[in-house]
Amino acid sequence: MKKHKRLKGMTIVEIMLALALMMAVMAGAFSAIYYVLQNNVATVKLEEDRYNVRMALLSISRETHRTLENLPEENVDVGDGYLTLHIQGGVTVKYTLNGGVLERNVTGGNSPIVFIPVNLTGFTSSINGKWLTLILKGEHNLEITTTVSLSRTPTERF
Repeated sequence: MKKHKRLKGMTIVEIMLALALMMAVMAGAFSAIYYVLQNNVATVKLEEDRYNVRMALLSISRETHRTLENLPEENVDVGDGYLTLHIQGGVTVKYTLNGGVLERNVTGGNSPIVFIPVNLTGFTSSINGKWLTLILKGEHNLEITTTVSLSRTPTERF
C-alpha cells in the first residue's frame, strides 16, 4: 500500500487568523486617516472663523476712521451686542448681533464700506475717551479685541 503524501497548504484557521490580523491593521490605518481628516476640518473651520472675525473688525475700523472725522463720543452709542455710529449728514450706521449674526444697517444715506454678515457668539463695544474698543467672539472659542481711534489725529492712549 502506498502512502499518500500530505499536501501542504494553509488551513482555514490560518486564513481566518491572517484575515483578522489584516482587518485590525486596516482598522488602525483608517482610524488614523479619519483622525487626520477631522483635525484638518476643525483647523479649516477655525481659520475661516478667524478670517471672518478679522474682516468684520477691519470693516468696522474702516467705517469708524472714514466717517467719524473728529466727532465727539456722543455720536457713538456702544453696548453689549451693538454699535451705532451717528455720522455727519444724518447717516446712521448700526452694527448689531442678531441671532448669532453680526449685521450692519445704514439709514439716512449710504456708506462705501463693504460688510458681509458674520456668525459670532458675542459682540461688545465700549468707549474710553476717544478710543473705541471692539470685542468679537467667534464660533470656535475665538476672541479678538481691537481698539480704534474716534479721531483722525489720535491723542495719547489711555
